[in-house]
Amino acid sequence: MQEVASALAFLHGVGVYHADLKPENLLLSTKNRLDGTIKIIDFGCAVVTDDYLDDDDENASGRPKQQKRTPIKKASSTGTTAYWPPERFVNKGNYSATAAMDMWSVGVILYVSRSLWLARSLCFDQFGRSWTTRLTHVCLHRSPL
Repeated sequence: MQEVASALAFLHGVGVYHADLKPENLLLSTKNRLDGTIKIIDFGCAVVTDDYLDDDDENASGRPKQQKRTPIKKASSTGTTAYWPPERFVNKGNYSATAAMDMWSVGVILYVSRSLWLARSLCFDQFGRSWTTRLTHVCLHRSPL
């Protein structure tokens, strides 16, 4: 997730907000089995602002920098609602995506992936045997597997 956070920091720095982060939009790219990179894909719901960060007093369009970025395109009400932040439901169809909304989605991705890992580790042992198999064996043979 460090790669995702780093990529989001860059995107947010140049005024791009994904607005539809979910596990399906994180692609594992690799040339060999030991070296993989996470890539963020599907920018169909992304919001782009017209103010970019540079060191000058003016932005890319020649206008003075503004404190608040103005979106070129507002976020659509499409996307996977399971990863939406609460404010997106309240203002459905009338909001601008923010870095906080993308970070909420990252938090949900982390929560879901951790929950699935935890459920898997509780249900199965390292050999893939279910807890019911282990319990049955202990009850019948009075010894652990």
